[in-house]
Amino acid sequence: MPRPSPLAVTSETLRRAVRLMEERAQEDLSVGQLARACRVTPRALQYAFRRHLGCTPMAYLRRLRLDLARQELRDGAASTVGDAAARYGFFNPGRFAAGYREAFDENPSDTLGRSGS
Repeated sequence: MPRPSPLAVTSETLRRAVRLMEERAQEDLSVGQLARACRVTPRALQYAFRRHLGCTPMAYLRRLRLDLARQELRDGAASTVGDAAARYGFFNPGRFAAGYREAFDENPSDTLGRSGS
């Protein structure tokens, strides 16, 4: 079966990839798995993300996971920062905290501390 060129990747392909990331955010996903699920090449998927969202698929997935971890910390759904981080695939606490600070301009423990207020 011929594969579409990167230029033929539609916004529907992008929506499908984003939906899959949202549904499976806690799983270990690769660009190859996402591309296969969307029936495009990895390069075509990377092109679509760059063109439409200005980032790579993995950067998008990382930010999605940070957002989900933050939501758990805000809602009090996680009892510790480590629990929220690990649930979304962040197993290095220092890297998680650094990425979190960069994304949200605060420490994850500060977000968790406000959840009980």
